[in-house]
Amino acid sequence: MDSRTAILGRILDHLPIDPKSRNLVTEEAALAEYGVASLHLITLLLNLQREFGLGGDTFMDVDMPSTVGELVSLIQDALRRAGATELPARA
Repeated sequence: MDSRTAILGRILDHLPIDPKSRNLVTEEAALAEYGVASLHLITLLLNLQREFGLGGDTFMDVDMPSTVGELVSLIQDALRRAGATELPARA
């Protein structure tokens, strides 16, 4: 499994998606399709920041993602900047 797929899986754990529909989610899908509005996006980013062990200022001065793929890329870039060579284990 590549890191994008693993990151996507962890993101999906935080979205209100029917488990049977998880495999239908594409990176092109708008976060709004899954009920992610601005406040929910901030909460989601904070949860993902904590889950991936990223620093408190990780998402300062970044463009907010609007698609699932943009969110995956945001996490992937943050992990790369933090020097992570693999995904942190799930808590």
